[in-house]
Amino acid sequence: MVNVSAANAEDLLLYTCQELTSPGPGEGVRPPVARQRYLLYNPCATNFDPNYCQSQFNNQVVFFLHALSVAKGLGRKLVLPPFMWMENQMAESQQWFPFEHFFDIEALQARFDVIRLEDFLSWEDLAHPGGQKLWYYFYPPYLVEQAPYAFRGIHFKRYMNLSFAAAKRMSPFQEVHMAASGRGSVPFAPKEGRSYWMAARLLLAKLRARSSSLHAREASFFSWLAGDSLEGEEAAMVSQLSDEVEQMKTSLASLDLGPDVQPVEDVEALAAEVRRSVGAPVTAADVLVFDFAPSYNFNFDRFQFDWELRRNRRALRFHPRWQATAQEVRVAIFGDQEYVSLHVRRDGYEHFCTAEESRLAQGRGRKRFGFDASAAVCHPSLEELVESLLLADLSPSRPMFLATNSRNSSEIQRLSEMVLQRFGAATRRLQDFERFAAIPLEAHPVVELLVAAAGSTFVGNAISTFSMNILMERDLLGKTRNSTIFQGLGDATRWAKDRRRGF
Repeated sequence: MVNVSAANAEDLLLYTCQELTSPGPGEGVRPPVARQRYLLYNPCATNFDPNYCQSQFNNQVVFFLHALSVAKGLGRKLVLPPFMWMENQMAESQQWFPFEHFFDIEALQARFDVIRLEDFLSWEDLAHPGGQKLWYYFYPPYLVEQAPYAFRGIHFKRYMNLSFAAAKRMSPFQEVHMAASGRGSVPFAPKEGRSYWMAARLLLAKLRARSSSLHAREASFFSWLAGDSLEGEEAAMVSQLSDEVEQMKTSLASLDLGPDVQPVEDVEALAAEVRRSVGAPVTAADVLVFDFAPSYNFNFDRFQFDWELRRNRRALRFHPRWQATAQEVRVAIFGDQEYVSLHVRRDGYEHFCTAEESRLAQGRGRKRFGFDASAAVCHPSLEELVESLLLADLSPSRPMFLATNSRNSSEIQRLSEMVLQRFGAATRRLQDFERFAAIPLEAHPVVELLVAAAGSTFVGNAISTFSMNILMERDLLGKTRNSTIFQGLGDATRWAKDRRRGF
């Protein structure tokens, strides 16, 4: 893929000073209406293989936290996506489960406007085969002429039973950059995400109208392929609209628009236009679809989470079934005893960490969550893991709970022996207890996360989204930040600017 900003002289999202004009005909703001507006997004990052989801469970959690705020900024009801689980990093098989299999929908609905995927499909008659088609979906501001298989909407069709009537369209909106603060490539700034997405809301009618006009010139919606001359015109249009969003967000910085403040738009006419073009049943429902995870603007650096991110994570609770299971595991393994939790990230990450350290040595390293991904931080040796545990007060009366994706039984055994020899502490894992064999495999990471979060002390990997989610869960439990240690970094006096900052 080629980023438009790299292909053009001007950066696609570069702010330029120009006079703000009043909305033209059909682009004003209308009063509250009964029509429901939805936001639907793809919870997967895709790379060379469009059929394969590159985002593991905890990456999908981060995408979802972004999507909650994006939907709120757009004044739309968020359709809850399915979540993918795979047995290990290298597994070929990827299994999909409804959102409610892992999370507590009632707790989420108390704070956000969301809807189950199955309810959405049923209420709007969209489930295939036999349902109506959605109009089209948007992809990020990239030219995809060198990657014709990118952004093909495959995950919507395969895992959500949805179908589209028209070809994909370019948008000015960036996708989430994992382990980074800000909105896409835009640095973090308080409230920037809210004002940006409110501006995007008010300019959405213009984007859809211009996009429809551009694509209407094609003989058929289905004939448009990435690389056609249309793509250059579309990129220029998107670049202009991106500038307008950047300008408008400045004037909206101090406002908080309610969800019913929306641009005037003839949704029925837009649907009818698509319907005439394809000669197939097309929904009149107002569904904004992104074939990517849209980026808000959160602060992840050194885990000093901003208030919007903390609010979203407070609302995202795991299903009561898994919380009860985790409680049962804790009591069965440790009783009332204090314990230390250790997360060891393995399973294929060694190559990633080696490459990151090489880039770091060359001065080209990328920070992840605000930290340099050195070997000791990203992929510590067993000896370095034991050194990190020196700060955790392990002892015969404070055993260790190990959460790991490692499939190297010899390494796990060796680590357990080293911990026992050095601290006199036993190592316990969920997999070591036959009584927990009935816990579904896809729930193991959730149960391990909850058990690890409840430990008196947690020793984690600062580059891992799994460890980050454990830290978030510990914040929700009221655990102090100085009870968390990160491998290769040390305690909170080393990794956090303000060790008291939590949820």
